[in-house]
Amino acid sequence: MTIISRLLLEKISRRITSAADEKIKLAHELGHCITGAFYSIDFPFDIRQRHENRADKWAIKRLVPEKELEKAVADGYTEIWALADFFGVTEDLMRRAVSWYKFGNLES
Repeated sequence: MTIISRLLLEKISRRITSAADEKIKLAHELGHCITGAFYSIDFPFDIRQRHENRADKWAIKRLVPEKELEKAVADGYTEIWALADFFGVTEDLMRRAVSWYKFGNLES
């Protein structure tokens, strides 16, 4: 592991607050890799946001599949906190997942 990789890993590790947080951050970063959603900090905000949204959507589809979400709701999990606990994700990601599936946007 290079020194830069180690420093980056340490920086990310300090910002992880729970197992659910670690899970969604890893899925989000993997979403960047799988979808090719990379950008430079010098890119305009709209392009950066588009790439962030692409990574978020990839993570949501893997961590909270739409059919499994529908089944969980049918089984009585109707509160955001209960759904987040059921799927092992944060409440923020669950809000974004519900918004994505219900309204087609990531606004939570």
